[in-house]
Amino acid sequence: VVSLKETAPTEPPEKLSGRRFPYNMATDWQITPELELAQINMGWFVPCKDWLGTSTFETMSQALTTPGGWWATSSEYVFLYSKPAKIAFRLRHGD
Repeated sequence: VVSLKETAPTEPPEKLSGRRFPYNMATDWQITPELELAQINMGWFVPCKDWLGTSTFETMSQALTTPGGWWATSSEYVFLYSKPAKIAFRLRHGD
């Protein structure tokens, strides 16, 4: 989880994959909000709430529903980049 500065780009970096990036994205970046993200929130984020802490959990959850963000998935990860919410993160399912 990282905080984005005001000077951060509006759009995320290009799709990350290949040997140099071990967390290959299965999907292209998609714009938030998206109905599928509500399911990801319940299945992936809620179980991590205590570990993430209330503030971080709320910021991450809000970023899922804030227009103007971007998200992608792999078999194990959800990636989110949201300049409006000033956050970027990668969350592994089960962590």
